[in-house]
Amino acid sequence: MTTELTGTTMFFNHSKGNKTVGAEMDYDMGTKKFGAKLGLAWNMDDHLWKFRLHDSGLARAALQWQLHKVCKATVDTSVDVKQALGGSITSLPVGMTFDLKY
Repeated sequence: MTTELTGTTMFFNHSKGNKTVGAEMDYDMGTKKFGAKLGLAWNMDDHLWKFRLHDSGLARAALQWQLHKVCKATVDTSVDVKQALGGSITSLPVGMTFDLKY
């Protein structure tokens, strides 16, 4: 039985105060391609901002409110940065999620 390494993933995370930044980097040895994601979470008193940028050009943003100790509401969206810089955005989805815990 042999074990062959097919890829690797590295994670970086740093927190200071109410801000956390992180990165994920992947390498696929078969295709010899890299992938990367960069994220930021900014925790305020009753809400949390989240931002993520992918190497593909996808940018995601979310705003999450702690409405009650058992209820969170999240509004999120994503946009293709390459399209936005080119002056043509073909879609801008907006989602809303309620999370109830008992």
